[in-house]
Order: sequence, then structure tokens, then C-alpha cells
Amino acid sequence: MDRISKLHRKIILSLSQLMEDEEAELTKLRRIRMVFFWLGMLLVIASLFEARDPHWPVWMFSLIGATGGLVVGLGFHYDNAINQWPAIKPFMDGKKIKDAVKEYNTD
Repeated sequence: MDRISKLHRKIILSLSQLMEDEEAELTKLRRIRMVFFWLGMLLVIASLFEARDPHWPVWMFSLIGATGGLVVGLGFHYDNAINQWPAIKPFMDGKKIKDAVKEYNTD
């Protein structure tokens, strides 16, 4: 199975889980969002404090701050996915998703 097929399978299985137990999956995504957001903020704040009174080389706290920014960005990515779900859900065809899951499970 090539890389695209693996990604396609993963997306279909995730959509299937989301359609089956929407509230549990959204709760899981909300938790992931909060962990990413607060971890990223912690890293950014730590790099700001380190920049104020440096004990490490400049590249170290710059790297920590940049990593924190990326992690905060992941939190916003999950936030957008959660907020967009009510608009996307009506266009999802549950039968087609179930058929695709059956197809992948027989492979």
C-alpha cells in the first residue's frame, strides 16, 4: 500500500469514528487543542523569560520560542477543525464512508 493510500485509509477511518461517536471524538479533539495551545504558550513564555535574563545561548531560547509558536499553531489548527465540523457535517455521506471502511477492512 503506497503512502497516499495509507493517508486515504487513515482519513476514512477517522471520519468513520467521528460519524459514529461524534461527541467523544470532538471531546478528544478539544483536549488535544487545549494541550497544544497551553504547551505552546508555556514554551513561548519560557523563552521570553529566558531572553530577559539569558542563561543559555540565544539560538536555544529562539528555538524554544519558535517551537512554542508552532505548537500554538497546531492548537489553532485543531480549533479550526472543531469549529468547522458543524458546517461540514451535513455534506458528509455516512453510507459512502461506511462502504469505504468496509472496502479497507477487506483489503
